Amino acid sequence: MGFSSSTPHGPCQGGSLSDRDFGCSLAAVNRLVLALCITALGGCAGGAVPPLYTQEEQRAQCERGGGWWHPDDLTGGFCESNSQM
Repeated sequence: MGFSSSTPHGPCQGGSLSDRDFGCSLAAVNRLVLALCITALGGCAGGAVPPLYTQEEQRAQCERGGGWWHPDDLTGGFCESNSQM
């Protein structure tokens, strides 16, 4: 059950020229897709991004604008503006 010397081995050997080119290009595309997937997943592996402003800074800005600051540790708080202005 061995292979004869005329049996092609691997994606880029044997067959007609068009078969060989297709096998080589398919292997290259597979390598490219794998590299892109690794790069994309590696880019998402970073740590959490801290908030731009602390709740104290947001509260001060809200109160300067005439609003009321409602602190909330889960969502980061929110500013209720004066709707009667």
